[in-house]
Formats: sequence, structure tokens, C-alpha cells
Amino acid sequence: MILINTVGTSVLTAWKEFGDRYDEAHRARLVAALKGLDQSDKRLGAELTSIQSLMKQGVVSPGDRLVFLVSDTREGACVGDVLANIGEHWGFNTESHVIKKLQGDDPKAFAQGLRNLVKKIAELYRNASGPVAINATGGYKAQISFAGLIGQVFGLPVYYQFESFPAAIELPALPVSFAFDDWLAYRHVLEALDEGEAGELLKADDSRIKSLPEKLRVLVDTSQGLATLSALGALYHEGFRERFRAQAQALLPKASGIAPADKKVTYEDGNAGRHRGLADWLERIRAVPYVTRIETFYYNPRLPGRSTVEPDPAHGDRVIAIYATHDATTKAYVFLSENDPKKAQAAAADLAERLR
Repeated sequence: MILINTVGTSVLTAWKEFGDRYDEAHRARLVAALKGLDQSDKRLGAELTSIQSLMKQGVVSPGDRLVFLVSDTREGACVGDVLANIGEHWGFNTESHVIKKLQGDDPKAFAQGLRNLVKKIAELYRNASGPVAINATGGYKAQISFAGLIGQVFGLPVYYQFESFPAAIELPALPVSFAFDDWLAYRHVLEALDEGEAGELLKADDSRIKSLPEKLRVLVDTSQGLATLSALGALYHEGFRERFRAQAQALLPKASGIAPADKKVTYEDGNAGRHRGLADWLERIRAVPYVTRIETFYYNPRLPGRSTVEPDPAHGDRVIAIYATHDATTKAYVFLSENDPKKAQAAAADLAERLR
């Protein structure tokens, strides 16, 4: 079991007589004080008190992994180290991660911090070898609320201990729905917003952003003429990326039965050998079972961009693969074993993952 814990500064508040140096001496003194407490003492702070409650309920046990996600502040780093130390003292495997820009002084930075929180939880979930749960008791109020939403999107149990409650409780699912079909259709746009274009953010008037339906534009933040995913957008994108990885085989076109060497690759623009690395990239696509043939149709030696795979909105039997490296861009039609727009969207998402 991995228990991901959002973290605030309640333990510092409980021991404010120790001052605010947050140096090694301060941490050592705080750790010593906490080790000397009964495990039901409220001076343990919100995070440790709720972990004790979850231990009593059998949600976590010594030997499990505790991950503390702390704010990007001196206080946060201090608390993370202290909590990790106490967790180890109780028999857990522990680690503390500072979430960059998660702090309460700058609203714009905090919004980016929430995005970084989503990405870290997605990473922990993706790399986990066992069950994962979230303890959202500690941290900023917005962070706690967002952790509940993260849990719902990733399908994880979320626990919270109200200050007046004797035990932590599992939070019920929020009455919010997210459409998987919308993610498949616009996944390439969300990726561009998340990753940028040739190392730069998309412009707010980019045609891809304009292609998003109104209901998905809430996922986009714009500032000074540039656009990126909002914290909610990052959650939506990361959550459905994980769902797709789990369900991909059931969504993809059937295997073509054609050996990779027999799948024809044609260069309609005379680009063979001109774009460095293209041939190897196309070989990786040709090896995918549901691919039947490949046909390049565009080459620009002076157009930087990002490599990706997009659905072809006019055809259900092919997707558009874009190879953008060395300041050049090549586009190719990748033909599929079935003519089905939904399966083509899934194939585009799958190929984009394979080619990362």
C-alpha cells in the first residue's frame, strides 16, 4: 500500500514554542518531541493523527509506504523531513517530496503548484506496484479539495480526518463526471497545451485551442497571450491518460496480420532520407500490429514543432503522425486495420504513447 499524504504545517503550530528557524536543530528537537508522545496525542498534528487513525482501521500498516507531498516553502521542507522521520520510527517506508510552486504567497504560482501536485500523484500512481490511497487531511484548503477530485479521477480512495472527528473517514465520490470520449477526441490538443510546442507555450489564439468545444475550454489557462492547461486541465488529462493505458487493448483496432516488413512505406513528397531519424521513427510505427501502411504527405525542413499523433477528423481508417525533430517536420498518414473513428482516436493516443 502507498498512502499519499498532502501536508500542511499543523505540527509546527502545535509546537510553535520551538520557534521558526526550521534548521536541522529545529527539526531534531521536533522529532525528539514527537517520538516522546503517545500515539493518540493531538500534538502529533493533523497528518500523523490521521495516519494513526488509518492504522487502527487497517488501511495502512507498518511496512507500507508513506509519501508526504509538501509545499514549496521552508516550513514545508521542514515538516516533510519531520513526518518522514516519524513515519520511519513507526515502521513505515517513507519519503517526502516538495511540490514546486505550491505555496500560498502567489496565486499564479499556486495554480502551477496544483498542476505539479497532479503530475506527482499521477507519477506515483503510474509507478505503483500495489494499491494506492490519498490522505487529504493536511495542507491548504484548496489542495485538500483538489486531492479529493484527484482521487475520484484516478479511482483512488481518499481519506480525511475532520478536526472534531475521532477517526479519519473515506470521502464519498463527488457528483462530477468526466467524458472519456472527449479526451480521446482532443487528447492531442491537451498534450500540446501540457507540453508546449518546440519548448514554448502555445499562443492563446492557436487554432488547436479554438477547436476545443466550449465545455473543455475550462481546462485552459491563458495569460499574456499564452495558454497552458489549468490545474483542472492537468488533472483531466493525466487521469484519462491513466484510464486509457488500462483500457487500451479493448479500444484499439484489431491486428492486421501483416508482417511489418510487408507494410508499405511511401514518400509521396520525395522526403526519403532527407529528414534525419524519420526512417527509424516510421519503422517503430510499422511494427505496431494494427498498422497496415504508411504514406508521408508533408515535409518542411525549417518548421520546428513537437512529435505527436493526431486523429484524422475526415477519415476513420487512418491517423496523422507528425515527426518534428532537428527543426524540421514531416507528416504521414498511418493507415489502420479497421475503419472506425473511435478506434482511430484510440490508435492515435496509443501511438503517441509508444513514440514518446
